Amino acid sequence: MKKWGIIAAMLLAAMFTMVFVSAAPIGPDSLTATISSRRADSATKNVSAIAGNMTGLEFTVTAITSAWQGYFGNVSGTITLDDANNKTMYSWADASPSGEVYAVRTSNSITWGSINCTSLAQISTEETALNIGATDKDGINETFNKTSAATFYVGTSNITAGTCLYAQFLYENDAPAVNNYFEEVLLHDGTYMVYTGLINQDKTGFDSAAHDFQMMVAEDGHNGDTTVTQYYFYVELY
Repeated sequence: MKKWGIIAAMLLAAMFTMVFVSAAPIGPDSLTATISSRRADSATKNVSAIAGNMTGLEFTVTAITSAWQGYFGNVSGTITLDDANNKTMYSWADASPSGEVYAVRTSNSITWGSINCTSLAQISTEETALNIGATDKDGINETFNKTSAATFYVGTSNITAGTCLYAQFLYENDAPAVNNYFEEVLLHDGTYMVYTGLINQDKTGFDSAAHDFQMMVAEDGHNGDTTVTQYYFYVELY
């Protein structure tokens, strides 16, 4: 009996291990868009014209990107022990979790077991789909021009620091990042681009307010295109 008890315990442990390692990013229980805004264009400027004069002009212009949408906000979560009917035996609230926020441009299933750093060829495919020119100043590879700094897991896939060649650190206090609080890494499952924002609780963001994450996703706003692109979000907490 003791032998069978040990075997049963080993099988039970194996079952728990299998459940743990098969974990993958999941859809959030709720997702609320709180505020949305964009830069206002500058008013026109004037210069006097006098017959016979030649006047040199120097312009400084700030134009809104036609290729990116930004997201920022806060993340809280719950770890729970539920059955198939979502009946809870016990749960652990976590107001300050670590993890990642993922955004994908498809409602199809993501193959999380195949996730890896994106490649230049995959970026080129994404740019073509979103009408982004190969040499655009705000193109995808021109924007994500840093090497990843964090080590993190996506399900069972270990993304180690320095392995992803297309990453970026988003602004802090309305200026280029100094503390690198908000890292975003471009990943790919072999079919879809996965925009990955790392959660970093209560850090000073682009607007000098505290956020848990900041991230950008590519979008086609070229040539006056106002068609809405749906992004689907997943979250992984640990």
